Parts: sequence; C-alpha cells; structure tokens
Amino acid sequence: MDATLLAKVLRAKTGDARAAATRVLSDEWERIPAAMTLIKPQVTDESARTRLEAIRALSFVPTKEAVETVLLAANQPGDYWLNYTLNATLLALAPAWKEELKRGTIAANNPQGLARLREVEELSKPGSAAIVAVRRYVAESDLGKQEKGRLLTDISRGRGNASNGHAIYSRMCAACHKVGPEGTEYGPDLGDIGRRLKRPEIAESILEPNARIAKGFETTNLTSGDGHALTGFVIAETKSTLTVRLGPGMVQEMKKSDIKKREPIRQSSMPDGLSGTMAPQEFLDLVEFLAAQNAASTK
Repeated sequence: MDATLLAKVLRAKTGDARAAATRVLSDEWERIPAAMTLIKPQVTDESARTRLEAIRALSFVPTKEAVETVLLAANQPGDYWLNYTLNATLLALAPAWKEELKRGTIAANNPQGLARLREVEELSKPGSAAIVAVRRYVAESDLGKQEKGRLLTDISRGRGNASNGHAIYSRMCAACHKVGPEGTEYGPDLGDIGRRLKRPEIAESILEPNARIAKGFETTNLTSGDGHALTGFVIAETKSTLTVRLGPGMVQEMKKSDIKKREPIRQSSMPDGLSGTMAPQEFLDLVEFLAAQNAASTK
C-alpha cells in the first residue's frame, strides 16, 4: 500500500476519486499510519459520497476519537442515506459513547453532534424509531417525497395504545368526525377508516391533511351575486340548487342563479399542524385507535 499516493488521492479534485480513496483507507486502516488524521477531512468533504464512505469507515473504529470525528458529519447537509449511515455507525459505536454521554464528556463543542447522539440513544430503545420518525415529520418542513415515505413506514411500524387513542380522538377529532355514534357529522366518518386506509395512509392524513382529501369533502368557495362568500362541502346538487355543509350542524341550500362564482380548492377543512399539538406517543395512540376502526359500513 502506497500511503503517500493514497493521501494524494484522498484530496483529488473529483468527489468520486476522493470517495474511492476513502473506501481504500477503510479497507486498509490497520496498515496506514495516521489513518484517523487522514479520515477527518473526509467526514466534512463537500462530496456527499465521500462523507458517506468516511462515516462508514469509522463504524469499524470503536474509540471515542472515532465518535467525535464521525459526529462532525452532523453539521453537514444530509439525505436519507447519509442519515441512515450516520445513525448505523453511531449505533455500532455505542459502547464507545454511551457512558461518555451520561457523564457529559462527549461532543462538548458540537451541539448538532450531541443532539444526534441523543436521537440515536432514543433509537436504540424498543419501539422508539416510530417516535423519532413522528418528531422528524412534524419538525422538518423540507422533507422530500421519498424521505416522507420512509418516515411514514417507520411510524406505521410503531404501536400505540388504542384506549389512549380513543381519548385523544374524543378530545381532538370528535368535533368534526364520527366513529359510530360518537362525534359530529362534518368531516369524513372514521368508523371504517381502518378498512379503507393502511396505517401509513392514516398517519399521513393526520400529518398532512391536504395530501389525501376524501371524495365528497373537497372544499369549495362560493361567492353570491351580492358579494357574500361561503366555504364548505357540496353535499347535494340539482339543476337549480346546491346544498352546502358549512360546518358541524350547518347546512345551507343555495339557488345556482344566486351564485356568481364557484371555485373548488385543493384544501382540506382539517387544520394543518394538528399533529404538532400532540406528543409523539399520543400520535401513535391515535393511529392505533383509528387503524382498529373496521366497521363494515358507516352512515
């Protein structure tokens, strides 16, 4: 192994070359003097592939120094694979940092790294991946479609307490929805939601109400000839009239001749941000309760 040549390629102009050299550094770690010194710049390299190779390489080095080095990646841009590899590496290195974390003697000058360690500590607990996924979905507004899908899968694998979920439904959902005789007829009936939707879809419908709007509950803006504006669901229509549900217990019939403008909008009547008012475990409890609603038919 030509360590001098490897050091040069590690700082090559192209990211692919630096990434390939980082993989060689990992494979030949024991034979290369000052391997840790060489790996440190790779962890914060501008190339995502190089950073990923460096993070992976450090998973085989069970020392506090390796942990401190890999945590530098927490301050860099990430994607699904970088986050996955960083978490997997920290889990592999757990014996080198768990006691240090308890003593407060690791990542002292790296707030982002310290936060990542605490997140990974949560991930190592049974069932906690779903909790972390709920937190991320609620907190991070720039998630891509694929990342959202993976988080919804993690959330759907979590399990809650359906009895607690019933209480949360009564507190937060019954003002606009019904399950059996309980609740208010306004939004979609949830008595058969466990039969209609899979668990990831139930979670998504709470986290992002506008992502999946039930048929018949599309919001419509109506403006009358005198300028009066109404917003609601069109629940019946004839040649001459519209019947609109304006709110819980509020239904109004309008003559079409009185309507100046009719504008369907892609927006749910369910407010955004509702999931942020629940603790992550409460969210899982609510999903558990809703997933159990399998009525053969609803009114």
